[in-house]
Amino acid sequence: MKKHIKAVFLLCLCCALLGWAYLSMVSQGDALQYLIPAPAVQKETPTQGEPLQPEEQQQPARPNQDIAALWDSLQIKAEGWTGAISAYSLTGILEKAAFAGDTGVTAVARLNAVSPGRWTTEPEYLRFGRLFYPEELQKGCKGILLDEQLALALFRISEPLGRTVTLAGEQFTVLGVLRHSRRVGDSEDYAAYITLADTFDMPLQLQALAVVALPVRGGGAHAMFQKDMESWQGGGTLIDLAKERMGAMLPLRVLVVYLGCGALFALLRVLSRKSKAFMADYRARLEWEYAKKLMPRLIAGIVLIVMGYVCLVAVASVLVKMLIEPVYTFTEWVPAILVEWKEIQTAFWRVWQGAASLQELRSPQLCRIRYFAMFTAWCSAVLAVLCTSLWVRACTRLNMQKDNR
Repeated sequence: MKKHIKAVFLLCLCCALLGWAYLSMVSQGDALQYLIPAPAVQKETPTQGEPLQPEEQQQPARPNQDIAALWDSLQIKAEGWTGAISAYSLTGILEKAAFAGDTGVTAVARLNAVSPGRWTTEPEYLRFGRLFYPEELQKGCKGILLDEQLALALFRISEPLGRTVTLAGEQFTVLGVLRHSRRVGDSEDYAAYITLADTFDMPLQLQALAVVALPVRGGGAHAMFQKDMESWQGGGTLIDLAKERMGAMLPLRVLVVYLGCGALFALLRVLSRKSKAFMADYRARLEWEYAKKLMPRLIAGIVLIVMGYVCLVAVASVLVKMLIEPVYTFTEWVPAILVEWKEIQTAFWRVWQGAASLQELRSPQLCRIRYFAMFTAWCSAVLAVLCTSLWVRACTRLNMQKDNR
């Protein structure tokens, strides 16, 4: 009895963990992401031997003018996304940025330089103050948003509105405080946000630029986004969170199909036995009752049996759909000719070439999905073994009871 209690407890625990992993992956959204290394900061002095032109003397080069040019060209690209992408943003990222409060306390945090559209593609929860206004996101404002823990680390208070923070020699005014929620995939304890436009005139070297776009279902956003991003700035990493999530949930999908097939065949056996028993009972009743009196009973029984088989067919179609649905998403997995060895090899290397790349840029959302993918795979395997073990024990016990009778 204790073994059964332990098995049931472990079964419930695995189900709860799988539910948590599923909800965590769903919460990452369906955004398309494209990450590239950030361009180098422009030198302040011209190359030796190259005299300055009159225009250059009047308008010195902006330190991050390449990022400004990329932002301008991205907005031009986005003009053709109508109907396929509902919102987009460009974020500059620096994993370890040094911040100093006006009290002299310093801290290291992740810096996010955000553009217009950021609060739509990646919403944040405001605790105090305000977010950036649209015109501030477009032109810059020398304002900064801190998360709760960074505000406490720099100022020892959770609401330091109006205080100043120094970053890369520039002073920023605290406009708001965001809710702190460090999760899997966050490399730093703290995070801060400034406008991307403010970085154009700062000698601040960012590590990466991330384009985030929200696709419209059925609008062909993936192919369009991939093509435009490669022409916008090649060599980046394309991340489809919906596709990554489906890949991470494949073990759970296989588990559901496995358990569903087991339950389907068990119900089919039960329904077949009930059908045979009903027909045997009907034949026996015909010996002492008229067929006309038994007609309502016969019709009701046949209707119930047919409805049962229809329900089983519907369940079977759902299971088959769950099994083959990933094929329509991961088309690169399918060889052009299923029985041709050369085509199978081509499909294999096409899938794994990207994973074997020397350098990969990852987003926090991708890191979370990969973490929960590992989590889901192990829990699904344990759950499958437990369910199989309990099923075998139940069948053995029923057979022993039949033999004893």
